[in-house]
Amino acid sequence: MDPYSSGRFYLYELKRRGYPIVVVRSSLDVGAYFKKVFDSHKEYFAAIIDFPNYASVDELQEALVSLPYTIVAVIAGSDVGVELADHLAEKMKMPYGNGTELLQQRIDKASMQDQLRMCGIPAAEQIKSGQIQDLLLWARRWGKWPLVAKPSGGVGSEGIFFCKNEDDIVKAHGEIVGATNPKGVVNSAVALQEFLDGEEYIVDCISHEGRHICVAIWYQGKRRDLAWSPTSIMTTYNELLDPAGEIQNKLVNYTFQVLDAVGFKHGPSHNELMMTERGPILIEVNARMHGVQGPRVIELSTGTNKAEYACDIFVGDQKLFNSLYKAGPSRFLYPVKSQCFQLVLCCPRSGYYTRTLQDTIGALQLPSVIEVLSAKQVGDFQAASIDLPTSPGTVLMVHHSSAQLEADMRKIREAEEDLLEGIYSFSSIPENKTIV
Repeated sequence: MDPYSSGRFYLYELKRRGYPIVVVRSSLDVGAYFKKVFDSHKEYFAAIIDFPNYASVDELQEALVSLPYTIVAVIAGSDVGVELADHLAEKMKMPYGNGTELLQQRIDKASMQDQLRMCGIPAAEQIKSGQIQDLLLWARRWGKWPLVAKPSGGVGSEGIFFCKNEDDIVKAHGEIVGATNPKGVVNSAVALQEFLDGEEYIVDCISHEGRHICVAIWYQGKRRDLAWSPTSIMTTYNELLDPAGEIQNKLVNYTFQVLDAVGFKHGPSHNELMMTERGPILIEVNARMHGVQGPRVIELSTGTNKAEYACDIFVGDQKLFNSLYKAGPSRFLYPVKSQCFQLVLCCPRSGYYTRTLQDTIGALQLPSVIEVLSAKQVGDFQAASIDLPTSPGTVLMVHHSSAQLEADMRKIREAEEDLLEGIYSFSSIPENKTIV
């Protein structure tokens, strides 16, 4: 279902296991990057079915049953496909679905916080509304700044605003409500939440029958000081951490409670948390794999691709999961074979590319850089970055030395700011166009 972003790793793993893959698109109105991933992987698809051509999930099921295949699993390939995948898996009585009873609590950033509170689990204070007056009234009653505004049903860190005053809330509301998110859905409400002061982390998990394994823990860097967009919050990098430690243990224990609370029983999850003075607090649950290159980065650093973990649940009889799972304090600890950064590029200006980032970053000859991932080609337009969807791309960095990784990351950041000889080689118009 919607194998965009990191969903393409399912295609590689399922093909390796010999399964024909039927692709269902829940929406045709998705972001350009998602479309590009889809178009470049069509050779993996045994059949393509577009849900907008059908009136209901029942009709979709009939179309799938009519194909010359036996459906053995329904898998959400990205955020876009989570909702329909859960409805279809339930309808088709798939053994490893998560059901729909708590679906809203898994896909809506406000509802998941409400569910945690109801279960007695620490959560962020918030309001969800599409009305600006409701948001402003709540902010006045809360009385503490800053606040964070985000689309309640958004994707990842898309459209997140750091609000220092009421004018910032008005701006965030104006840009969120009515905009179409990368899922192809029009945003109807804003989740306005307390600012969680602390360090941000990601806990990647695999679940089966309500039991959970942590397969990677990441420190996630953030910027809130973009001179060109002071209300934006921008992810800067992910750094793999050791699997255990005082902070890691608290993060994992809390994450497992969160997954139980939102009814997550089977498959991969990508959970973002803030470690605050009152302990871990959920930012959001993502009921899918780590995005973009996340599955491969986990493989490079720990030896196992997250898509392999996930397919073991859906089509592998859970042999890997059962061999690794341990309950309680003796939980499975993933191996760290290499130090790893996933650096998120942040472009400070706009223009049309005259050289690709693969060429300009490659020219720096940095020892830890193994791949530059960017869909931008010569002639493509780049806007100044304000969130993950507007980032030019990511850089995968793997090395046995943390010091080398940090040195290489500094050099890339310095090159981002260098207007003359930096990594962003721009012109004011596309190279193949002239002004008359």
